[in-house]
Amino acid sequence: MLLFIFSLNDYSVLLLLPFVHCMLYCLLLLYKGISQGQAAPLWLALLVGLCALYLTPFMLGYAGWYGEQPYRDILFYLPLQQVLLIGPALYFYTQSLLNRQFVLTKGQ
Repeated sequence: MLLFIFSLNDYSVLLLLPFVHCMLYCLLLLYKGISQGQAAPLWLALLVGLCALYLTPFMLGYAGWYGEQPYRDILFYLPLQQVLLIGPALYFYTQSLLNRQFVLTKGQ
C-alpha cells in the first residue's frame, strides 16, 4: 500500500509556501488568459508554473521523499528540471506584452 509521505520541517515548509503561491497564481493567470483571450497571462502562467516545477524536487526531497523507495523512483524518473524552458517562456512573455500583434506560429 502506497502512503503519502510528507514530513514537514523547516526546509520543506519554506519551499512549500512559494510552491503553493506559484501554483495558485499559475491557475489564476490561466483562467484570466483563457477567459479574456490574451496571450500574455498564458505565457506568464507558463513561466510561473515552470518556477514551481523547479522548486518541486527540493521541496519533496526535504520532505523525506528521497528516503523512501517508491518516492525515490518517482523523483528520479519524473522530469521536473525544465530550467532551459524558463528563458524562452520569459522571452515570449515580454514579446506578447510589448507587441500586441505577436503570435507564435510555426514559421517563426
